[in-house]
Amino acid sequence: MTTLQQYIKQIAKYPVLKKDEERKLIERAQQGHRKSRDKLIVHNLQLVIYIVRRYYTWNKNNVMDFIMSGNIGLFLAIDGYDLNKKTRFATYATPWIRQQVSRHIGNHGKTIRSPLYVQDHIKRIKKKMREHKRVTKTERLYVQDYDISMCSLDKRLGEKDEILYDVLEEEGK
Repeated sequence: MTTLQQYIKQIAKYPVLKKDEERKLIERAQQGHRKSRDKLIVHNLQLVIYIVRRYYTWNKNNVMDFIMSGNIGLFLAIDGYDLNKKTRFATYATPWIRQQVSRHIGNHGKTIRSPLYVQDHIKRIKKKMREHKRVTKTERLYVQDYDISMCSLDKRLGEKDEILYDVLEEEGK
């Protein structure tokens, strides 16, 4: 049995909380009661797994890293949840979990890491392009520049089918 399978089996023991029980635990957790916080966390770990499944195909080797990042989002959501809102905790926690998983991808997804604000800016521009919204020439060039700077050294170039690494090596001589 893999680590992931053991983890899923372990957290399956904790069912989703009822709304009134959830509210009581959040109230006590925000007042500093450690056991209430821990209980709230373990009963919501299945939510983290549910969200991480979306990213699972991205990198199957590090799925536990994704889960741990999602768990951090869950911890942050407990502190920020407003009991006066009518939403369930899972609804509030979902964006926090997604944000942490996305940050994990941003920080560990490439050999050469770009700042997160640059990655977010590129994502917004690419989304505009996919939705066929107006994109300025500067934005288009920014995306092209970013994509080119992040290409593989094994990339084949031009009609001669030369490899980028070989071309760069020849230019360096």
